[in-house]
Amino acid sequence: MSNVCRWCGKQGYPHGSGYQNDTYCGEKCYLEKKSSDSSSRGGESGGCFIATSVYGNYDHPIVLDLREFRDNWLEKREKGKRFIRWYYQKGPMLASCIEKSKTRKILAFLLIVKPLHFLVKLLRLHK
Repeated sequence: MSNVCRWCGKQGYPHGSGYQNDTYCGEKCYLEKKSSDSSSRGGESGGCFIATSVYGNYDHPIVLDLREFRDNWLEKREKGKRFIRWYYQKGPMLASCIEKSKTRKILAFLLIVKPLHFLVKLLRLHK
């Protein structure tokens, strides 16, 4: 049986991909989407798994801010690129765990998304 990735829409990745409930195809999804999106949309790519699971909306303004931060700040730094690779391996599994519980969503918002968004806004002010 095959699945459809919740993030990129890719069909046909097999069960046993290593992600909870097999709803994400993981880093492969990010890498393939990045290479195709870079040419068609000027570099925009991938998803913010945890923020999207917290807000339930890929196009929420804060999720958009975080993706812009990834594309315009993290992608330009070697440590940022390493973090992105790590995050696209672990993020889907974490997001799957977070989205199953209102308590986990609140904790992820308070401990991850809100502080990170504050940092993004702070860095934007100091450009």
